[in-house]
Amino acid sequence: MPAGGGIARNADRGQGGCHDNRIDHALCRVGRRIDRFGGPGVRRAAGAGAGHPATDRGGHKERKIVWYAAIDVKVAQDLAKIFEKKYPGIAVQVERTGSERVFQRVSQERASNIYAADVLDSTDQALFLTWKRQGILEPYVPAELAKWPASERDPDGLYAGVRFTLMPIAYNTNLVKPEDAPKSFADPLDPKWSGKIVKAHPSYSGGIVTSTFQTANAIGWGYFVKLVKQKELQVRAPVEPAI
Repeated sequence: MPAGGGIARNADRGQGGCHDNRIDHALCRVGRRIDRFGGPGVRRAAGAGAGHPATDRGGHKERKIVWYAAIDVKVAQDLAKIFEKKYPGIAVQVERTGSERVFQRVSQERASNIYAADVLDSTDQALFLTWKRQGILEPYVPAELAKWPASERDPDGLYAGVRFTLMPIAYNTNLVKPEDAPKSFADPLDPKWSGKIVKAHPSYSGGIVTSTFQTANAIGWGYFVKLVKQKELQVRAPVEPAI
């Protein structure tokens, strides 16, 4: 099952015109906005800037971008390093967790008047609809983004899809022969797989939320009711190793 992923800028934090990969676009526009902190488009100059000093482009003080990321932590950290190398003096603080935890954290922080995140990333595209409705995203449409299919970006320029993730059934090749591996989503319901299934939890992973919704929509919620009876092991995210 496929799960999309998107990224957007938090209007409560810090624009740009970078021309690298898609996530670098988002980070770059925040980096540029920090240079003129408190200018147009920044809703909370005082609250949002706590602990994140901004100066002129001379870089006399360290400036920082806080990125709430839901992609694999190594990928996020590598992208952050690329950005920091391209824009010396602007550090990228990667805060990696599951999409649903990103949503919870943003909600809790905003309830306490804490505006820490500059860039929001999620594999659960529904979160962007909520953030848009809440008015916490800021529009930005770089030239490259305008070339993408309309289905991959918000019509108001508030967010855009940056990745397409497949959520297949994987198996341990040390324990299962290719000819014996599940060939469809129905196969794991076979009693022979009881106690041998590991599944990530939708309360943490946006990819799992999306794939769960799509699976239920395709073959019915009853599938998951039956899957529970297989004594599956629940972990937080699909990137976690099965132990």
